Amino acid sequence: MTESNLQFNIAEEIRKLPGKPGVYLMKDKQGRIIYVGKAVNLKNRVKSYFQKSAKSTRIQRMVSLVKSFEYMVANDEREAFIIECNLIKSHMPHYNIMLKDDKTYPYIKVTVQDEYPKAVITRRFENDGARYFGPYPERVSARKAINILQQNFPVRTCNKKTMGKDKRPCLNYQIKRCLGPCANLCTKDEYSEQIDGLVNFLEGKAPGLIEEMKHKMTQASSLQKYEQAALYRDKINTLRKASDLYMINPKMKRSDVLACAAADGLAVVYILNINEGAVIDRRQFEIDSRDNENSRTILKDFIRQYYAQGNLVPGMLLVHNDVENSGWLADWLTGIKNRKVTITTPRRGEKKKLADMAYDNARHVLAAFRERRNADKGNLTELAKLLQLEVFPQRIEAYDISNLAGKDTVGSMIVFDDGKPKKSMYRKFSVKNDFAHDDLKAMAEVVGRRLSRIKDEKFGPAPDIMMIDGGRNQVNAVLAEMKAKGCDIPVCGMVKDDRHITRGLIYNGMEFGFRSDGSLFRFIASIQNEAHRFAIEYNRKKRKKRYFDSELDKVKGVGVKRREDLMKHFGSLREIRAAGIIQLESVKGISSTVANDIYTYFHGKAK
Repeated sequence: MTESNLQFNIAEEIRKLPGKPGVYLMKDKQGRIIYVGKAVNLKNRVKSYFQKSAKSTRIQRMVSLVKSFEYMVANDEREAFIIECNLIKSHMPHYNIMLKDDKTYPYIKVTVQDEYPKAVITRRFENDGARYFGPYPERVSARKAINILQQNFPVRTCNKKTMGKDKRPCLNYQIKRCLGPCANLCTKDEYSEQIDGLVNFLEGKAPGLIEEMKHKMTQASSLQKYEQAALYRDKINTLRKASDLYMINPKMKRSDVLACAAADGLAVVYILNINEGAVIDRRQFEIDSRDNENSRTILKDFIRQYYAQGNLVPGMLLVHNDVENSGWLADWLTGIKNRKVTITTPRRGEKKKLADMAYDNARHVLAAFRERRNADKGNLTELAKLLQLEVFPQRIEAYDISNLAGKDTVGSMIVFDDGKPKKSMYRKFSVKNDFAHDDLKAMAEVVGRRLSRIKDEKFGPAPDIMMIDGGRNQVNAVLAEMKAKGCDIPVCGMVKDDRHITRGLIYNGMEFGFRSDGSLFRFIASIQNEAHRFAIEYNRKKRKKRYFDSELDKVKGVGVKRREDLMKHFGSLREIRAAGIIQLESVKGISSTVANDIYTYFHGKAK
């Protein structure tokens, strides 16, 4: 806890709060902002958090972490709303973020700021001058989209820093998916034309591009240039395949249609992204741990957070549900876009049909979400009854050990919160060499390191139960470590049968079995398999890095820094091995002498 927090008396500070509109910032013991809220009356609102009244689990957890707070007085509620929006966007406090279901959606990034832009997949939205398109939902493969689009717009996807210096282009040039600027096989204008076409397509202007190509195809055919006409025909087909367009109204410009369905503390927001009269994307967000708020409030918070995260702001939002503070929201979005943004609840016509369609989808997704959540709750309840746990297993941590022939031994920690995986809380451990050949000691070390950080908020709260991959010996090793650390957390082992299938749980010296066709069996098996997958994934990564490092260690003049530069540039040892001397020289920090040494190591003396 910081010195200022030690001196902060919450009860005393609440008494000093004014009864005016404003914004409050809740802080944890490190002084980090974990929640930002607005209030018509600051004193009453902040005081309500610390009174003994019914609160959701989310709010209870947040309040338990609050060690201090700050506030800003505003002239009125509208001004407080704008300040709150900006502070949330700046700080992204943990307990304000409801779009935190561990899913990160991919964007297509076009580096238009480069001399020869590239198109790549990224899961990070940055203010770096590039154009970002998406994010794309998981059911739509952004990578597959790029592969299809490259057939129409042959642009590079490589990480090369300089163009025009390679003797030979890569395979993408041979299969006509890149114009080969790396080997100076196209002019800058020719390449820019392809980039412009790609960006126009990603902006939703596919109908216009298709019509233009139809005209060119007809022209080529009339001039008896049948091969060229066939080429345009193929391009039109790939554009249609990539766009998967659903035409609504050709006059309808860039708009987002949003609908919220909510029940029993769960909610779903469904979005249709529309441009040039077409649905160019569909997204859905599942929201839980709400305070039984109505759809108007949920949609207000959602809109604020969704567009604060960098998603493209349209000129018009069509909402199925009336939105709380819609006027203030529209003003705030206008400030982001620097153009007028309207929020409308359509009552009739095509726009009403769109809003109804979004709401119908939201209801269906919510029904499936509730069914899954009820199943998760049922599994946790059944687990608590089976093991006769004193505390409901809200948070489960599971551990596994992975190595290959005693080398690169690693441990995994995965987290299931309220019955579903919480990947942001996953952790991985490299095991000390002393324990590399002993799974029992390795498991004890990994769990011991977790227990030593039991109060570290970066690891999350203490688990309600720990699940270990293994039987009695593994459980006993962990219990001994737990005793040494002075901790008291239930520990059970997940045991498998001879066919390596989950058989049961070891707890308090007893084995508890369950039906192989039951929901609890599938739940425990999913935990065990996920811990195993995460451990193996890290083990493979370590082995790959060791092999990469050991190979390049043998090359004269290549140290740690140059290894990192090579890997960053080429991405893999295979690509480094395939590179020519000129390509190696293009890497920052690699001189012609070192490039020759690397090439000679893999291929022998250069001719």
